[in-house]
Amino acid sequence: MSEDDNSAFLNQVVFVTGVASGIGQAQAKAFLAAGAKVFGVDVQEDFSQNFADYGENFVGYIADVSKKEDCLNAVTACITCFNQIDILLNTAGKLDNYKPLLETDDNLWQDILATNLNSIYYITKSALPALIKAEGTVINMCSIASLFAGGGGISNTVSK
Repeated sequence: MSEDDNSAFLNQVVFVTGVASGIGQAQAKAFLAAGAKVFGVDVQEDFSQNFADYGENFVGYIADVSKKEDCLNAVTACITCFNQIDILLNTAGKLDNYKPLLETDDNLWQDILATNLNSIYYITKSALPALIKAEGTVINMCSIASLFAGGGGISNTVSK
């Protein structure tokens, strides 16, 4: 996707999780530059200021994707706002400080899996009717941790 082509995704709606920073923010800005409308979701409360230049083409939504109800509400809000979802980018992720199994307690394990794995299930399942209608696309971001041991702690590696 070239930044020179601001119409490649015209009239497309892109739903991005983890939009406040890193890969999610870069994805959102690339799609906005290509003419898409972006519905961005993140748990951080001040991220929308990063997208002020895009006006009504960007809508920010504060939600904790580790919580099922927040995921379902975010999808509903996107459809209410834009009437469609063409591309779903499940990008949100949480690290576990490279903790090995013997140092990982149940709370950390559940927290990482809820953010990195359960959120994909809840958001995709909720968005699927709109994606089918639009003949859309789902992209689930993984990590280098999914390719080899030591790319993250046990929770992150398993969830990616």
